[in-house]
Amino acid sequence: MRRVLAPLLLLTAARYAVGQGTSVKLDFGSESPREVYVAKVGELDSATLELATTSKAAEIEIADPKDKLVVVLDTGSGDCFAKPAPLVQKEKGWKLGPKDQRRAGTVEVIVNRGDDPLEEGFVRLSVLGEVRERLLSVGDKGKATFRFVPAGPGEVTVRYRGADGNDVAESKKISVVSGADAAAFTVSLTKPPASSPEDPSQPPPRAPTPSIWGRVVGIVIGLAVIAGALWGIVYFLKKNREQVEKSLTSAGIIPTDTEPTDAGSGPSIPEQRQKIQIVMDDEGPVSAPGPVGQGHVPNPRLVAADGSVFLLAGESKTVGRDAGAEIALAAESSVSRSHARLVPEGDGYTVEDLGSSNGTFVNGVRLIAPTRLQRGDTVQFAGVRFTYEE
Repeated sequence: MRRVLAPLLLLTAARYAVGQGTSVKLDFGSESPREVYVAKVGELDSATLELATTSKAAEIEIADPKDKLVVVLDTGSGDCFAKPAPLVQKEKGWKLGPKDQRRAGTVEVIVNRGDDPLEEGFVRLSVLGEVRERLLSVGDKGKATFRFVPAGPGEVTVRYRGADGNDVAESKKISVVSGADAAAFTVSLTKPPASSPEDPSQPPPRAPTPSIWGRVVGIVIGLAVIAGALWGIVYFLKKNREQVEKSLTSAGIIPTDTEPTDAGSGPSIPEQRQKIQIVMDDEGPVSAPGPVGQGHVPNPRLVAADGSVFLLAGESKTVGRDAGAEIALAAESSVSRSHARLVPEGDGYTVEDLGSSNGTFVNGVRLIAPTRLQRGDTVQFAGVRFTYEE
C-alpha cells in the first residue's frame, strides 16, 4: 500500500508545484524603473507585464518555464536583458550582468513602394537565429512592429504578390542594437506589387472575351429563333385570317371608314366585276342597263360589288343593319341599324345620311347634306360599296 501511495503523493506534489510556479529572485544591482516579462520566444511580441518595480531586487514566480524567456527592460537607461527561464529557475535567481543577452525593446520594419506603404504582404525578421514573422494588412500602413529583439546582425525579408500575380521576395541586411527606444528599418521595394482590390484608381478586371466561334454560334442561334418566331406568326395569320381581321377591326386598328377631304383621298372604289344579274319583281324582268338616250326608260337601282342588285322602283328606301330596312345589310357590322335613306326625286334619287356612326359617302366624299345621285356614282354605306345605275 505504501509503495502505491508514495508515487501518488510525489506526483501530486509535483503538479501542485508546477501549478503554483517557482519563486525566483531577480537582482538588478541598482534602483531604476524596470519592467519584467515572462513569455515564450514566439510570443514576445504580445508578452504581458509580470512586474514593474524601481527597487534593486524583486521576486517573481515562473510557472512551466519550458521554452520561455525572462526579459527585463530598464526604462530608465534603455537597457534590455533576457535569460532562459529554465536557467533562471535552476539557479533559483538571476543577477543581471554585462554577460546577459542584450535586446532591443522595440524594432519597427517599414515597407514602402515608392511614396506609398505596402498594403498587403508578409514580413520575416531573423536576428541571431531567432525568427519572428508578421502579416501586413491595409490597416498596418506598411509597418510591422517586433518587441524584445536580440541585439546583433540580422535580415528582414518581405514577401508580397507582384503585379504579374507571382510571389516576390526582397531582403535587406540590418543590425539591431540594444535599448528601449524603437529601432526603425525601412525596406523600399524594387518591384511594383499587385494592386489592392480596394484601390479605386485601378480599373476592374475585364471579363473574358468569347472566341470567334462562340460569337458565330450565338448569332446563328439568334437568327434561328427570330426566323422561327416569324414563321409561327405567318402560319397563324394564314390559318386565322378572318378572325384576326375582325379582331383588328373591333379594336380600331383597321378603320371601317375614312373621312376624306376630296374625292381623290376618299375610300378606294372596288373593281367592278363584269357580271349582270337579272332580278324579277312584280312588274316583270329588268334588263341590264343601257345607254341614256332615246327610248331609255329610267330604272334606278343599286348594284353591289358582287353583282347583286337592289331595285329602288321609285320608292323611298331605308338602308341599315336592321332587318326591317328595305335594303337590309344585317351581316355588315360597320353599318348602323338605321344608316341612310334613298328618296325619289324627279326621275332620279337623292341619298341622305341618318346620323350613322361610320358615315355615308358618294364618290368618296362623306355626306353632310342630302345629295342627288347621278348614273355611275359610287355610294358607300360605312364599308359597303354600291354603284348607282338607272
